[in-house]
Amino acid sequence: MVRVPGLSALEEIARGGNSVVYRARQDSLGRTVAVKVLGNERLNGTAEEQFQRECAALASLSWHPNVVAIHDASTTSDGAPALVMEYLRGGSLADRVATAGPMDVEAATRITLQLADALSAAHDAGISHRDIKPGNVLVGAEGTPKLADFGLAALATAGPDDGRPQAASVAYAAPEVLAGEPADGRSDIWALGATLHELLAGSAPFVHTSHDAVSEIIERVAHEQEPDLRDREIPDELASLVESMLAKDPDDRPSSMSELISDLVRVRASLHLPAVELPNRPHSSDRAATSDDPNPTLDTDPRPTKLRLIGLGVGLVVLIGAVATALALLRDGDARPTPSPPTTLLSVSTPVPLPQGIAVTDDAAWVTSGVDGTVAALDPGSGSPIRSWALGATPFLEFDAAALVARADPTMPGAHNAIELLDSQRLSFWEQLGHADYVTTVIADERLVYVSSLTDSTLTAYDAETGKARWQVTVGVMPSSITLDGAGHVWVANQASSLVQVFDAADGSLVTQFEIPTDLVASGPAGIWTCSQTFTTVSRLRLAGAEEVAAPIALGRLSKLAVGSAAVYATAGQGRVSEQQLEDQPPLGQGSLVEGQGAGTISRIDAASGEVTTTDVGGVITGIAYSDDGVWVQDYNGERLLLLDADTLEIIEEYDNQPGFDLSVTDDAVWITDPTNDVVWRVTAG
Repeated sequence: MVRVPGLSALEEIARGGNSVVYRARQDSLGRTVAVKVLGNERLNGTAEEQFQRECAALASLSWHPNVVAIHDASTTSDGAPALVMEYLRGGSLADRVATAGPMDVEAATRITLQLADALSAAHDAGISHRDIKPGNVLVGAEGTPKLADFGLAALATAGPDDGRPQAASVAYAAPEVLAGEPADGRSDIWALGATLHELLAGSAPFVHTSHDAVSEIIERVAHEQEPDLRDREIPDELASLVESMLAKDPDDRPSSMSELISDLVRVRASLHLPAVELPNRPHSSDRAATSDDPNPTLDTDPRPTKLRLIGLGVGLVVLIGAVATALALLRDGDARPTPSPPTTLLSVSTPVPLPQGIAVTDDAAWVTSGVDGTVAALDPGSGSPIRSWALGATPFLEFDAAALVARADPTMPGAHNAIELLDSQRLSFWEQLGHADYVTTVIADERLVYVSSLTDSTLTAYDAETGKARWQVTVGVMPSSITLDGAGHVWVANQASSLVQVFDAADGSLVTQFEIPTDLVASGPAGIWTCSQTFTTVSRLRLAGAEEVAAPIALGRLSKLAVGSAAVYATAGQGRVSEQQLEDQPPLGQGSLVEGQGAGTISRIDAASGEVTTTDVGGVITGIAYSDDGVWVQDYNGERLLLLDADTLEIIEEYDNQPGFDLSVTDDAVWITDPTNDVVWRVTAG
């Protein structure tokens, strides 16, 4: 019986030439995983190197939503390497084609675009897959294709191939691979073309029957013309693209995965098919990039576009660069109060790749990175790094009271808080289930760092010193916000299930739970509070239940929440798409799809009376925090840090600042995440 430390209930689900895949339970986190074990009978030096390449390749690409995420690398009790990955129940594309037959043009080209984007990220990292085929594309939630089995991946930085025989499936291997010649990224393009052909036709291009001999397939790949997809009523422009992908000579194929993506985008546009979101592209598929270099320089720091990963408050969508112009369409004028002249800040910056959120304790400032999925501890006095560790989850993360933010077309029904970009891309907040990105929130105390994940609806406590998981529990649906109450409890706001849960911070046991519309939960001197975006209500929470204090706040969807000593402070949303505009659906780039709804406003809700006072500070408010000095507000658009009077909401101080997002305040400093510049700022007044 196979045994892997930390895993139990192993059940074989697949077997390959030199590996076996099991479904298992990861005991430390209580989740189901897939574990791939290399068979002992094939565990020679080459196989072990292959496994190590797979670990490194998958780990470096786990941020991409179309790549199977790796959780851990281990060994069995017999010493065989074992790769622990996310478990996907949807089978493979090969299973889908075998069961349902060929796909329609929209589905086939959409899936191919998503896989091409994942492969583009791999090529940017110097990695070729070398075994692309429908059987190695697993199906995740909502049918998301996920590229698996980088077991044959070769690092381009290691130099050209040495001519050793390839183990790739021959029906999807490029002619040069089967001939033992040097291969590059264009070999992956050929394999992706064979995969696209199978999605459209139901079989690989050079396979006639399931009984074909390997030698026959190799001969056809080398010398025969692929079947004409036009005979299956595939549009000419798409059939021509598949033919170019399957060209015998690599020089006759698209020169790079980036060029292929542009070609696929062009074909889909000519067929009037909708745009496809591509996380690895600096722009969405509405704007195609091309490359004329057949051997482009490898990017050693691949990562998702910042527009894809910016961590925002619940329902608040802020776009780099285009926000100033877009929001000008929302307001007839700027009613901002006139403060004292801006004051200089003494700033210390710490490089953090795409910082997503921050929580500060006496011992450390905890910052999360959207590039590598790590949590880093910074010295609270100097801002210098102390230690860091990986969360062990895909780093499509948004932190610290953030909710799901997804890039989508706001002309679709239900899209809220949409702003039109100047380059004809669109971003929107989705409140429907099934349109969520991965979302994680983080808080910390002196001993533990607590992380809730929308991906699998879990709450995990990590040791602040070692990064080891202390405990993990399953929470409600879509945990969008968490906080600590100072009495040993972790409070979780579960957005989709309208459920607030309270857990013991030491061991994760459930203390109590109650139903209430909730999106954000926050704590402060006045206690524990929650707000609902949908109903724009603000309620006080106690272990005995909830008490609605203010309902509704008419300015619009509430975005962020801070709790003071005598009041609660909430920011409003940035706008929504009107029903009339949804019906009109004007072309991209022509006219605004946004109507204002409380942009740049701060509301003070008296904790005792529920009286609501609102002021318009202007700008785009991305962060809010309370301290004894007053209410701190970050204006991303104006690159300002504001200090408001806690009672009157008048602007006391205005500081010139960077375009920051999340705020966390201590007695002697304000901490601000700045994903635009990949730094975290620790600022004090000068």
